[in-house]
Amino acid sequence: MGPEKYELPKPLEFSAEFTDGMVSMRWNQAYHRGIYTAYKVERSADGKEFRPITEDALVTLTNEDRDESRYQYATDSLPNLGDTFYYRVRGLTPFGEWGPPSDVGSGKGVVAITQVPYIINDQSPDNQVIDLTWEFPRSSEGGIKGFDVRRSSSPRSKAVAVNSEVISPAIRTFRDEAPEQNNYYQVVAISVTGEEYKSPQKLSQLIDSIPPTAPMGLGGTVDDDGIVTFSWLPNSESDIYGYRVYRGNNRREEFFQVTTEPIADTLFTDSISLKTLDRSVFYQVMAIDRNQNHSGLSDILELRLPDKVPPVAPVLLPSQSSKDGVLIQWLPSSSDDVVRYDIYGRGADDIRWNKSGEVEHSKDSMFTYSVTDIPEGARMSFTVLAIDAAGLESVPAEPIEAARLINPVKPRVLVTSPEIDRENKFIKLRWSYTQSSVAKYQIYRAKEGETTRLYTTVNGMSSDFIDRQLQMNSIYTYQIVALFTSGARSEFSDKIIVNY
Repeated sequence: MGPEKYELPKPLEFSAEFTDGMVSMRWNQAYHRGIYTAYKVERSADGKEFRPITEDALVTLTNEDRDESRYQYATDSLPNLGDTFYYRVRGLTPFGEWGPPSDVGSGKGVVAITQVPYIINDQSPDNQVIDLTWEFPRSSEGGIKGFDVRRSSSPRSKAVAVNSEVISPAIRTFRDEAPEQNNYYQVVAISVTGEEYKSPQKLSQLIDSIPPTAPMGLGGTVDDDGIVTFSWLPNSESDIYGYRVYRGNNRREEFFQVTTEPIADTLFTDSISLKTLDRSVFYQVMAIDRNQNHSGLSDILELRLPDKVPPVAPVLLPSQSSKDGVLIQWLPSSSDDVVRYDIYGRGADDIRWNKSGEVEHSKDSMFTYSVTDIPEGARMSFTVLAIDAAGLESVPAEPIEAARLINPVKPRVLVTSPEIDRENKFIKLRWSYTQSSVAKYQIYRAKEGETTRLYTTVNGMSSDFIDRQLQMNSIYTYQIVALFTSGARSEFSDKIIVNY
């Protein structure tokens, strides 16, 4: 008997990688370097019947000393990209014998994706939906499963698909039925192997001309250090950008903004001075959306201040003398928590003020107190203090001098038409007076809606006064009283009303 027939080995580690119209194959030739000197690659369309892809075998010519000589390579062009093809390889011995085939590698050709989608149009026919149109090469449709349309509210936030299922590779349009106000769209082509090819972002906005509602639910407190803390309910609109906060010292004046930029929070902290004549501080809040539509101002929030501020001083009026004494007269304090007035007097040579009496506060527009314990011909000074419910005292009113049995009241000062200069921001009063021995002139002023107060005093030689402490679009009323060296007073001048 002759020697047993030797079985040739099959090539090992055969692999096939399918790409755009090509297949690349590789197998390990090092295992059988002494057995096979050439190889032939075979292809099949059904996995059963294989045919060589070339007439000639592939001869191994690599250097045995190099690492890459372990593998033999081959490539083939795929007849059809959509069909599955099967490949294997067989070795040829120096004696012309063909060994068994390797394991089979199979697959389909993949269409190369060379361009990303590009959104060419975005339109909203009714300001309710957004229609998108994009470009993508028809030649690349075979390489993708389809498209996703993804949306985010900002360029850097995560984009989420708005289509419920993958859009067909043949379609180039999509309607977003529920867009947001600001929409950053991307069309994503998904390859058959799962890679994603994303278009550049496209911003599409709905027209927003509807302002948000005014904030509601304002509430807060003011502590003993003047720290204001208040909050409000968040607006329900989804496109709220922030809030502006406004403050006022009373309900009637125009509020001013205390936030330099819109704030996102609905809690606000402010710091105010408690050394003020006002008993409350007032706030309003405005909402702003991302398109800069402004809401109306909220209802006014009034916050009471801690009572650490003395009341406003009353305003003494010219006294009246009689044979029985002196009648002290004054206008009430403008503070709303005054409970009484204390009257003080002192003689011409006295340093210390002595309390003469008290008068309970009421709704009267003027208060009086009669001083009878004045010697005839004696001159005295008087002042009045307002006392509030917390026991805080106002500063003393501007003192007046009075004497029992003083001369009759002098004639009133004649005030001419005032000069109004809005460009240089002043009102100039002028007057003439024929009486002699005038020591000084008292100028009283009232702003519309306020009580008349002693505003300033000027020298008895003066015949004019310039007022620069003014606010535009305000109405001021002036009156002048002459004070004489003898202690006598003139009547109040006629009222001068200036619309500034």
